[in-house]
Amino acid sequence: PEQQAGRLVLSGDCVSLVDSRTGGRWLVVWPLGTSRNGADIIGSGGNVLAQIGDEVSLGGGEYGPDAVGSQLTAPVAPECQTDVYWLVGDVTHVRRGE
Repeated sequence: PEQQAGRLVLSGDCVSLVDSRTGGRWLVVWPLGTSRNGADIIGSGGNVLAQIGDEVSLGGGEYGPDAVGSQLTAPVAPECQTDVYWLVGDVTHVRRGE
């Protein structure tokens, strides 16, 4: 899997990964069973994987809108749809945001 680093940001109900060096932005698609409670991103086992505002490194891969559909269990909400998605395989690094 590839790695992508950046800051987790929330816009409405949409969690994105923003690369502060390049300005690149991906809508984050978390593994099945992952949820969000306030700023916390909670893994399927109940542990907090990361929080909104954290600098993270995510393993996984980049997908376009056509390819991402086959990877999802539910459609992306219309307000969150974008041109690039990051399908998370794992969270390999977290530095807590300020």
